[in-house]
Amino acid sequence: MARTILYCKDWLRFNLTGERLTDYTEASRHFLDVASGTISDALAERLGMADATALVPPINPADALGGRVDWIRSTLGLADTPWSEIEVEAEQAGPGSGGVLYLPYGSPGGERAPFQDTNASASWLGMSVSTTRQQILRAVYEGVAFSLIECVDVLGVEGDLVVSGGGFRSDLVCRILADATGRRVLRQDAPEAGARGAAVCVLVSAGEMPDLKTAAEALATGVSPFDPNPDNEALYAQAHSVYVAARDALRPAWPLMRELRAATAEKEN
Repeated sequence: MARTILYCKDWLRFNLTGERLTDYTEASRHFLDVASGTISDALAERLGMADATALVPPINPADALGGRVDWIRSTLGLADTPWSEIEVEAEQAGPGSGGVLYLPYGSPGGERAPFQDTNASASWLGMSVSTTRQQILRAVYEGVAFSLIECVDVLGVEGDLVVSGGGFRSDLVCRILADATGRRVLRQDAPEAGARGAAVCVLVSAGEMPDLKTAAEALATGVSPFDPNPDNEALYAQAHSVYVAARDALRPAWPLMRELRAATAEKEN
């Protein structure tokens, strides 16, 4: 029995956040009265789908918050703790996270970069009864950084690593990335690099700027540098090596884990 009408991006949001929402663009596909911005019972009736209006999720404005992906935070009982405080706590564990590793493949669809495996699963490894919450938290930051390192290697990126947005808003992620690669990380200070890139194209197409280089320079932003700490280089090299070895050892079990997940879901339903 249907519970909600969700289009593609609505479904993605639901899987990422658990929020059943849509927006005006998607809602206009079925029963939206565009003039009033509300669902039209009369239109649904004319389409022979009067009962379906109850399945339409709340319509979210384009500039409204679409949900939060806070699985790690809620799993560790920190749902109401700001990320700034969580990062301070993770810092207390120190490089290497006390030997705890985290494989950051938490998407229900598996992993797509630096490798493609729809069966990839997330996990913490190397824990014992002496493991602290700080170590578990820091392992998440380090696992994300180790995954990024593999992407850098696959792409053959050389020199300084220029980053922006997303997880790079975390100083800790940037420091770990610098220490683990031995390279300087340069984080753009201004947010929304993609939006600024679109603005660069608009400026050129509208004739306000003569070329992309000039437009990009006009919208250039400052950067915050993160220099590698050589004292952490050897430890992170060891941790990254163990991370890759553990991940590769687990890969044959991932399909079996997926089958078990599906079997338990069927049992619960």
